[in-house]
Amino acid sequence: RLAEAQADRDSAALARAHLATAYYAMDRNPDAEALLAVLAADDTLPPRVRVLSLVADMYQHFRRGEHRQLPLMLGRVIDTLEESGAGLLGWWEGIPAVNWTTIAGMPPLFQRYLDGAWQRVGDRPLPIRSELHLIQALL
Repeated sequence: RLAEAQADRDSAALARAHLATAYYAMDRNPDAEALLAVLAADDTLPPRVRVLSLVADMYQHFRRGEHRQLPLMLGRVIDTLEESGAGLLGWWEGIPAVNWTTIAGMPPLFQRYLDGAWQRVGDRPLPIRSELHLIQALL
């Protein structure tokens, strides 16, 4: 609300994307889908917001059993990360759920995600390393 009151479109969009993810975790899916609809209508989203909203939308597609659309969506996430030159935080925010590794069409995309994420992590002892190792093991 503050970002909207200050006419800060990018911060408002970022807040919506984070809320959509939080609402999924809270089982407030109609609220999440309403926020995602607002975000989807905006074709000028900054890359970070686009990634976050795509990941939140992937959760909703997964929840509804619309698994065939997930590879296309994850491809868009990775494309956005690569094209925007996102750093480690961007890749971390765009990490796909590990239980999607078995969905048809996802393994090559997960490997592409891993390749990009590992380049940014390097040998730093960060918590994302465990998630990346888990994804690699599941693949």
